[in-house]
Amino acid sequence: MNRLLVLMVAMAVVAGSGLVANAQLPIAFDESVFPTNPENTFGAFTFDDFGAAGAFTDGPTSLILDVQDSNGSNGVFGGAGVDYGTPPGTNNRNFDPATSEWALRIKLLPNNTATAIRTTYIDHDGGFPVAAQEYVFEWDLTTVPNDGQFHELVKPMTAPSFDQPAFNFAAGNGIQDPGLRQMQIQSVFGSTGRLNVEVDYSTIRVPEPATLALVGLAISSLLVWRKRAG
Repeated sequence: MNRLLVLMVAMAVVAGSGLVANAQLPIAFDESVFPTNPENTFGAFTFDDFGAAGAFTDGPTSLILDVQDSNGSNGVFGGAGVDYGTPPGTNNRNFDPATSEWALRIKLLPNNTATAIRTTYIDHDGGFPVAAQEYVFEWDLTTVPNDGQFHELVKPMTAPSFDQPAFNFAAGNGIQDPGLRQMQIQSVFGSTGRLNVEVDYSTIRVPEPATLALVGLAISSLLVWRKRAG
């Protein structure tokens, strides 16, 4: 009976919290989805300076970046990404940005002179490859201690640095309501600093404090019930 009550309370709390819309979180871009995303067997990819020899390494427990201007154009620019879902936009990962956050766990490496790094996701609003918007989040690396340790940076999903049409086709509906189609890690377009970092993970998730609060509420409800029942 006690276990049943805990389950019922937890279900009620989750249903009222908005986490049901986040049922497909967390979503991670890390070494586990490179070079192939096991979710859909799509090959992950690199482009521009990330595709140069030694620029992007899929390590056993992390992604290692050492990105410079390899082609003498656009400064340091490029990225690595992974696709979700299958054309024409079915089985995309869906979540509610209003109750989600982006976490980037990163370590500065000795040759880094870059001052920022970007993560992006593509919100696919239907059709393929049209009607999609790319949301870009820029992370300030000057705030990350250069101590040889990983540090987690966090941003709300509702606060992208900017957005733009994806796939060079039609813009999306202008609303963050993914349909997540793709995640990327990028350097800043036209930057000059060498991007030498190690990424443990880049993940979209429900904030932990909210999850812990739900657990605490469920336990408190159980204790009150037991006290009254006693």
